[in-house]
Amino acid sequence: MASSKNSISPVVVFLLGAASATVLIVFVFTLTATPAWPTMVTTPRRRQEKAGSASVPVSAARTPRAKGTAGSDSELRRTARTSDQAGREDAEEDEFAGMLRRAAMEDRTVIMTSVNEAWAAPGSLMDSFLESFRVGENISHFVQHVVVVAMDEGAFRRCSAVHPHCYLLLPEVEGLDLSGAKSYMTKDYLDLVWSKLKLQQRILELGYNLLFTARSIN
Repeated sequence: MASSKNSISPVVVFLLGAASATVLIVFVFTLTATPAWPTMVTTPRRRQEKAGSASVPVSAARTPRAKGTAGSDSELRRTARTSDQAGREDAEEDEFAGMLRRAAMEDRTVIMTSVNEAWAAPGSLMDSFLESFRVGENISHFVQHVVVVAMDEGAFRRCSAVHPHCYLLLPEVEGLDLSGAKSYMTKDYLDLVWSKLKLQQRILELGYNLLFTARSIN
C-alpha cells in the first residue's frame, strides 16, 4: 500500500506544475496581447474638430430666409401702430377725463348734449340752447357744467369758439359719418345711438353723474 502511494506522487506533482505554468502563460499573454476589438482613440486634432462642431451657434446653422425677415419687419410695424394707437387713446382718455373734472358740479354731475355742424352754426339751436341758461331764472350757473359733444369737426370748431367744454366724438364704426341726419332705425342711426351710449358709459365709469338733454324749442 505504501509503495502504491509513492508511485502516484510524481504524476500529481507533474500535473500541478504543468497547470501552474499554463496559468502563468495565459496571464502574461492577457497583459501583453492587443485587444481583439477596435478602440476609439481620440487624438488632439479629433478633439479640436469635435469642439469646433459643437460650438457652432444655432443661429449660424439656421440662417433666416428673406421671407421670414420681411414677416418680422411687418410684425414690428404692426406692433408700432398698435402702440401708437394705444398711446393716442390714452391721451384722449386723459383729456376727456380732465374736461369732465373741470365741468362737473360739486356732486360730480355733468350735463351733456350733442350737436352736429348744422346745429352748431351761428344762430342755430346750440346758440339758443346755451343762451337759455343765461337768461333763465336762477340757472345761469348751470351752463358751466354743460359738456357739448360734437358729432363732427365742423361742430367741434364752432363749439370751441363759444363754449369751454366741447368734445369731438369719434365714431365706433370705421367710416361712419356722424355729421348728417340719420333715418330712424337704419344701421347708421343705430351706430350713432350706440356711439353716444358708449360715451355716456365712459362718463359713468369715470365716476360722474350724467344728465343728458336734447336741444329743442317748444
